[in-house]
Amino acid sequence: MKLIAFIISTILLVQSMNFHLSDIVKLGDLVEHAQFHQKEYGDDMFAFFAKHYGELKAEHEKQNPYEHKDHEKLPFHCDHHNSNNFQLLFAFEDETLIPTPNFSEFKELTSFYVSIYKSPDLNTILQPPRSI
Repeated sequence: MKLIAFIISTILLVQSMNFHLSDIVKLGDLVEHAQFHQKEYGDDMFAFFAKHYGELKAEHEKQNPYEHKDHEKLPFHCDHHNSNNFQLLFAFEDETLIPTPNFSEFKELTSFYVSIYKSPDLNTILQPPRSI
């Protein structure tokens, strides 16, 4: 049961970061383009990410329009204009997998509520909570 909860929470975490399967496939292109930037411009990883995902992105695209096709191949650009829904349905045939609470373990609560208002209208319309 903990494994199922871990898997579902991991899926929700990954989806909340807008991380898709196509991004994993594009990681090779990211490494290849980073190596290109290191050879051509002498960029380290921080400069590379600033030029492609950070504050220098617009300036880099203006200076190097010939790299536009390579930039389209990079992951994590959030250019996903479609909606992907991941739905997960579990059907348990064995009822022992889902624990049911034992209600006999719960103690009966006693109420010490005392009504301080005495009015005939209150008895007909508003009823205070009572212990059964």
